[in-house]
Amino acid sequence: PSFGPEFVKSYELGFKFTNDQGNFSLNGAGFFMDYSDIQVRTQNPGFIGEFEANVGDAEIAGFELESKWQPLESWFIEMAVGYTDAKYTAIRVDPPLVAEVNLNSEFDHVPEWSLSASVSKEFDFGAMGSLVARVSGNYHSGYFNNPANSPSIRTPATDIWNANLIW
Repeated sequence: PSFGPEFVKSYELGFKFTNDQGNFSLNGAGFFMDYSDIQVRTQNPGFIGEFEANVGDAEIAGFELESKWQPLESWFIEMAVGYTDAKYTAIRVDPPLVAEVNLNSEFDHVPEWSLSASVSKEFDFGAMGSLVARVSGNYHSGYFNNPANSPSIRTPATDIWNANLIW
């Protein structure tokens, strides 16, 4: 089976702010995408495997915020949050293809929430170089790994913590 192009109208509005001391910054953006003829995997009865096809329309909206703060000399705190609302708004599939998605399907590989934070401290040793100690954490909400939203291969909400030293 063949498929045509997908089209998207994408809108984004954002801002960047840095305080007068230069030790705090905040960036943000809100976005909206309006897809038509979105490409998603489908099935064709009688054939083995899945096929890309134009299955309908979708909308994706959300926001991102990120900040960086230097409260004291050589100390840095960074934080970020992101939210994504992705949904199908119309399903149209030409037979014999069968869509794996419906209007209630969640987009695959798209977490609704993502968060991150880190704290770092730099130690200056002059001619010997510097040492940066950093602790960070990342979180994302659960998401499906295929268009059919198979629960058996769903990625659960996950958080990852990391600590490192850089000379």
